[in-house]
Amino acid sequence: MKKTFEHINDCWNALRACENRKEVIETINNFPRWSGSWFIDNDHSTILVTNDWYDEQLDDYFSESENLGIDWDEEEIDE
Repeated sequence: MKKTFEHINDCWNALRACENRKEVIETINNFPRWSGSWFIDNDHSTILVTNDWYDEQLDDYFSESENLGIDWDEEEIDE
């Protein structure tokens, strides 16, 4: 069963439940478009996730990042 994301916190919670980089990428690929743009980076050998979005009410762009504490394993997947 595919997880549904109704709030941005659902997206962040799904990422926090991931155990490796492959899961993080697969999870991000299932996020709805309304959640913004998602990126992963190698931050001192762990995964840093960034979410960028536009807020129509405030007419401005925002960004939020979190280090998931998951090892960035170069051997794990082929990007």
